[in-house]
Amino acid sequence: MDEAMGQRLLAYTHDELSADERAELEALLATDARLRRHVEQLRQEEALMNTAMSIHSIGADRRQIIRQVAAGRILHKTPPAPAASRARLGLWLGAGLAAAAAVVLVVWAVRALPELNKPRHIKVGAPTVAPPVKDDPKERKPQPQPPIKTVRVEPGRFTMGSGQREKGRQSDEGQVPVVLTEALEVGVTEVTQGQWVELMGTGLVEVWTATEDPMPIGGKRHTWDPQRPVTHVNWYSAIHFANAVSKAHGLEQCYDLSDCEGMVELGQMTCKAIDSHAPCEGWRLPFEAEWEYFAKANGKPSVDGWTGMKKVERVQPVASLTPNGFGLYDTIGNALEWTLDVYEADYLGGKNPVSRGPGSRPKVLRGGGWRSHGERFDEHQWRVARRFKAKADHRSNVVGFRLVRNAPKEAPAKGDGDAPK
Repeated sequence: MDEAMGQRLLAYTHDELSADERAELEALLATDARLRRHVEQLRQEEALMNTAMSIHSIGADRRQIIRQVAAGRILHKTPPAPAASRARLGLWLGAGLAAAAAVVLVVWAVRALPELNKPRHIKVGAPTVAPPVKDDPKERKPQPQPPIKTVRVEPGRFTMGSGQREKGRQSDEGQVPVVLTEALEVGVTEVTQGQWVELMGTGLVEVWTATEDPMPIGGKRHTWDPQRPVTHVNWYSAIHFANAVSKAHGLEQCYDLSDCEGMVELGQMTCKAIDSHAPCEGWRLPFEAEWEYFAKANGKPSVDGWTGMKKVERVQPVASLTPNGFGLYDTIGNALEWTLDVYEADYLGGKNPVSRGPGSRPKVLRGGGWRSHGERFDEHQWRVARRFKAKADHRSNVVGFRLVRNAPKEAPAKGDGDAPK
């Protein structure tokens, strides 16, 4: 945080900003949890200092007694006092020593508070669960979520991209033939907030609440909704979550992550090295070609979706609209979905294509999102061929993900096979 922002936040806590400056800063605080924590820290320090000043303002006669005790005047240089006076003196001394101890304690707390409020960082492994937010513990308590509901999508051939005459077509959607040889189990919906909380903890709950409900209705802020898509999760954290789901289901983990840092429960984890296993039986992000294949659903894509054209102001509960021909929801709109692929202007095509590369290269996002609107967009942009890209550490309230896994091989039915010769 730069010095100018620190001064603005300090002026804000002292109510020294103009109405316009205060409104502008409060809009920024609504979307930045780090700044909100800093403001809360400033307020706590202010309260502690006020307490210290109050203790320091004890009567002049008491302070004089304390100074005299410290100098040895009362105990060694004054004549003996009557019994009643000695009793009163003992009370004054006790009060003075207690006040001095309280001042020392407050000063220690003020100095220690910044250290106590430093953000925690964890390495990849068993995630550290962040403490629940304080506004309503009963509503924040994670509830057990069922296993990911899936549909089986059989392998096949299709043409990836969009035709020259398709309205809204972009230059990076050139058509190529693709062959997919593996059947998939595809998540019926995008990963929900409830599913994330079950495995990763409640660290993102406050972020979802603050950023997705900026205008409380009736003066009361909405709480998180376990049926909405998870957002504010970067590409690395989505991969980590896929591994966590695989582990929870007793399946092989598809990714080896190393040299990682950041708070995974807040979707902020980044890694310097990622190795993937192929083929793998566990959960993973879909390849871009796989995503387009199951979104097109053999010519029966979704015809409606939560997008900016509907004027929604946040992600909506999953499975609220009509699914596509494969029974998959929100393949248009609601949350953008991470894929495994590095963005390339031209598709690879061919057999089971996937574009791999380091985390420093932008990744492909698919499916559109509730906030993707404006002059560049119209009703023709909400197509399954529409492509987006973002850096792997990108997080926002419009980006989520969906998980897939290679479907188990089906055992042949009795009687199948060649007849004996």
